[in-house]
Amino acid sequence: MLGLPKRLMRTRALRALQLVGNAQYQWEQWTGTAYHIRRLVSVSERLRIGEAVDCRGTEEALRRFRAALPFLPPEAIRLAQAELLEVPR
Repeated sequence: MLGLPKRLMRTRALRALQLVGNAQYQWEQWTGTAYHIRRLVSVSERLRIGEAVDCRGTEEALRRFRAALPFLPPEAIRLAQAELLEVPR
């Protein structure tokens, strides 16, 4: 666990997604370790950036992890490393 209450994790995740994606099409998941929120990209975002791509298990995922590493709290690094090993379904 990251040491934060589930409710606080949810609040922070929602705050990070303000003005991003389509909140009408949102899925939330509590894993017991982290709180995940997934949203569909809005039509205007898709036109601007293209389709969303699941990059888990790829070199791009590793590049993104390395870029985010300086911004991750120490307790989140292990979780992020574990997600690097996930393979998309």
